[in-house]
Amino acid sequence: MMILSFTSTMTGAGGSCVEHVRECLDKHLAWLNSPSWKSIDYVVVTASTGTAAFTDTVHVVSGPGYFYSTSKTNSLIVTEDSFVTITHPAKTVLLRKGQAQPESAMQNWNKLVSEIVGRKVLACDIAGNQLRFVTDPKKKNGANAEFSMEQLSIVINNETCRLIELERTFIANGRKQLQKITVLSSKEVEEEMRTRVDPESLVYDAKGKLKPELKNYVVKDLR
Repeated sequence: MMILSFTSTMTGAGGSCVEHVRECLDKHLAWLNSPSWKSIDYVVVTASTGTAAFTDTVHVVSGPGYFYSTSKTNSLIVTEDSFVTITHPAKTVLLRKGQAQPESAMQNWNKLVSEIVGRKVLACDIAGNQLRFVTDPKKKNGANAEFSMEQLSIVINNETCRLIELERTFIANGRKQLQKITVLSSKEVEEEMRTRVDPESLVYDAKGKLKPELKNYVVKDLR
């Protein structure tokens, strides 16, 4: 499988490259709306750098059968549709057996894609195995970090047009923040999990009780 990466050092943007990115994003949205989405497993890794206190919401889709964890200072909500909202996540979140996204989630994806394709493109180039796509800065809109991105970079699989990675920088409380979201497919999840300990053993002791070292975290087991 061809995995594409990005760089922010390029200048200029090729028209055909931009059209390819937009086409892939359209296909990705169509895929999210398709029945195949229900059988896709995910690992979503989020990371933030910077010391400013801010609220940032990442929407991911999941189903029953796994645990989710986030620090008490943040929040995690699981709806009846198994739609998980994680606010300012501080840990890796493992998800699988995804279900169809509710309308609100699709609206968020549409908003994101509109944001991507509606901005001036600083770098977009297809060379060998790399696709580079970087957008220009956008002014901060009040306290809403969702629309205060200084720069946005995305990674797309050239064969499947699946969105693999999204990285953005933005200003919150006067400080620059970085957020990176990595999405892995079912096969990649299986390969990833082979190198990890069973998630249950990371959360519960031999008696099935929550491990003491996790007392500062909220853990939900939805099995």
